[in-house]
Amino acid sequence: MSQEKTKVINFNRYTFERGIKQGSFDFLGFTFYLTKALKGGFTTIKVKTSKKTLRSKLANVKDWVRHNRFAGGLRELWLKFCQKLRGHVVYFGVP
Repeated sequence: MSQEKTKVINFNRYTFERGIKQGSFDFLGFTFYLTKALKGGFTTIKVKTSKKTLRSKLANVKDWVRHNRFAGGLRELWLKFCQKLRGHVVYFGVP
C-alpha cells in the first residue's frame, strides 16, 4: 500500500452525533462526508465530486474547446460536447 495514499480518518456517525470532528475522504473522484439531515436529525453520508477532479475536468474541457473550435461546424462541435458532457454526468452524476 502507498503511504501517501493511505490514511485512517474518523468517519463514524456515532461520534459525529456526539460532536467529535469528522474527516472526509476522496475516493475515485468523489468526496464522502457526514452531515445531519434537516428532517429528523439523522446522520447521513453525502457524496459530491471532489474539487480536484472537477477542476481537472473543467480544464480538460477548456483545452478541448480551444483546440477544436475551428474544426468543423458549430453543430458538430455541439454534438461532440454534449456527448462528452453525457459521459461525465453518467459517471459523476450523484442523485
